[in-house]
Amino acid sequence: MKRILSLTLIFILSVSSFMLFAQNTDKKKEQEKRKAWLEEFRSIKRNFLIKEIGLSDEEAARFFPLYNEKETKKHKLHKENRQLTRSILKSNEKVTDAEYEKAADALVDIPVQEAAIEKEYYLKFKQFLSKEKLFKYRQAELKFPQEMLKYRDKNQTRKGHSGKRK
Repeated sequence: MKRILSLTLIFILSVSSFMLFAQNTDKKKEQEKRKAWLEEFRSIKRNFLIKEIGLSDEEAARFFPLYNEKETKKHKLHKENRQLTRSILKSNEKVTDAEYEKAADALVDIPVQEAAIEKEYYLKFKQFLSKEKLFKYRQAELKFPQEMLKYRDKNQTRKGHSGKRK
C-alpha cells in the first residue's frame, strides 16, 4: 500500500513539474514572439514614415530618436492608465466613488496628455523638418493604422488565413 502511495506521489509530482516546465516554456515562447513582432512593427513603421515623409538620411537620424522618445512617453501614459483600470476591474474589495472618479478623470485626461506630448515633439521636429515634411508626418501618422491592417491582411492571406475579422 505504501509503495502504491509512493509511486502515485512520485507520478503526480513528475507530471506537475513537467506541466510547470511546459507552461514556462510556452510563456517564454510567447514573450519572444511578442518581442519579435514589436521589432517587426517598429521596422515597418520606420520604413513607412521615411517613405511617406520623404526623410533624408540626415533627417531620419535626427527624427527617430525624438520620435521613439515620444512614443515611449505615450506608451507609458497608456500603461499607467491600463494598470489603474485593471486595479479597479479586478478589485476584490468594494471600489469607492473616489477611486472610480480618479480612474474616470485619468481616462478623460489621456487625450489631453497625449496632445501635450504631440505638441512638445511637433515643436522639436519643427526645428529641422520643412513645413511640408511636418504636414506629411502628421498625415503619415493618420495613414499608418490603415497600412498596418492591409499588411496584416496580406500576411494572413499568405499564411492560409482569410485575413478577415469575424
